Amino acid sequence: MTENLNPFAIAQAQLDKAAGILQLDPDMHAFLREPMREFHFSIPVRMDDGHVETFKAFRVQYNDARGPAKGGIRFHPDETIDTVRALAAWMTWKTAVSDVPLGGGKGGVVCNPRNMSVGELERLSRGYMRAVSRFIGLKKDVPAPDVGTTPQIMSWMLDEYEIINGEHEPGVITGKPLMLGGSAGRSPATAMGGMVTIREAAKLLGMTLKGATASIQGYGNVGSFAHRLAHDLFGVKVVAVSDEFGGIYSADGLDPSVVSAQMRRTGKVGGTPGSEEINNSHLLELPVARVAGVVSFYDMYHVRPVGRHRIRVCTNLSCQLRGSGEILETIGQELGVSEGQVTADGRCSYVQFECLGSCDTAPMVMIDDDYHENLTPDRVRQIVRELK
Repeated sequence: MTENLNPFAIAQAQLDKAAGILQLDPDMHAFLREPMREFHFSIPVRMDDGHVETFKAFRVQYNDARGPAKGGIRFHPDETIDTVRALAAWMTWKTAVSDVPLGGGKGGVVCNPRNMSVGELERLSRGYMRAVSRFIGLKKDVPAPDVGTTPQIMSWMLDEYEIINGEHEPGVITGKPLMLGGSAGRSPATAMGGMVTIREAAKLLGMTLKGATASIQGYGNVGSFAHRLAHDLFGVKVVAVSDEFGGIYSADGLDPSVVSAQMRRTGKVGGTPGSEEINNSHLLELPVARVAGVVSFYDMYHVRPVGRHRIRVCTNLSCQLRGSGEILETIGQELGVSEGQVTADGRCSYVQFECLGSCDTAPMVMIDDDYHENLTPDRVRQIVRELK
């Protein structure tokens, strides 16, 4: 990963931009750019074959000025401290913006839970809690599940915490099984939030969601519930979904019950009856199309007048860090119109968008259906002048 695509560098760049808009006090700005505290652990675990493997683990408490730190624990083979720092920072901003009296935290363990037995996962989960127990609590830091962790893992951690502290404290961890005091609405909550956002955006844009098409990247807890909710609540036709192994596509739409059954049976979406397999890159490039005159989720972000040639500039954070703002300005100067407007001769229009990929070769520009990467302002100026 290059320095500009470091997730924590991206989080800090977001903060820098907001601080400039808010004219935030420089001393406070500098303070908020770094975590209040972070912990690094080495967790020895006896594996099923008898050898002891040592796992690297983290817990970041980014800020607790508004209340106890709050954030999940991730089990992932590519976990890094910078990912954990970034997610803890974003949790801090989210709780503050939504006026929830909590701070931001996040934890992680470098491991591959898919390759571990139930016993190994339990020993790792309890080992993590032994390492972090003195630093968490109802008034300090409340962990939760995240990527690679489950209600079962949370129950092991809660049990270990209660053994260490000698008392029943179910509130110290969220995402527990219902029988241990978990919340009935917790599993679909994140996906439901996404659906509410889409519903409200559609209202503002005067659009009908029934019959729209969509693709979903990721088919864990959030992705699978998003599929079911979009299908059941709005009548959206989900034509493609993917997981870490690849994706599937069906022009007729994918039944959430069938895909979920395949996921439970095989651990991946590939092979779902009635679908063809695609890769993740293909899924991200799918022009989830208009169906019977209904606008898709993708098109909801691009409902602008268009010219004969349509230019789109990605402005996600990685692209911004590599100069997409300058490219947007160059296009506007060359065409003589503002974003979203069409040139007087009907030749061109341009908009900004945020792609779902990592933009490893950012900034990315789409001209009609062609992708262009690593463009300089001079090269963009030349391309625009050549459009007829």
